[in-house]
Amino acid sequence: MKRTMHVYLDGEEKELAVGMTVRHLLSVDERKMASDGALVVVDAHGNERGLDGALIDGVRLFRKKNAS
Repeated sequence: MKRTMHVYLDGEEKELAVGMTVRHLLSVDERKMASDGALVVVDAHGNERGLDGALIDGVRLFRKKNAS
């Protein structure tokens, strides 16, 4: 059974344990910004991913500052 996965955040490859969430990709400051609505994480199709969103091997995500 595979114990790690590779995900991409703004093009940078990250190796995480299987079962980690979007929250684990972000710094503490970025998590606060996301909780406050100032930052969102989106997938390659522009769909927002919540902090508790599941990750799968090979997913590509992007940080996006919220204009509101």
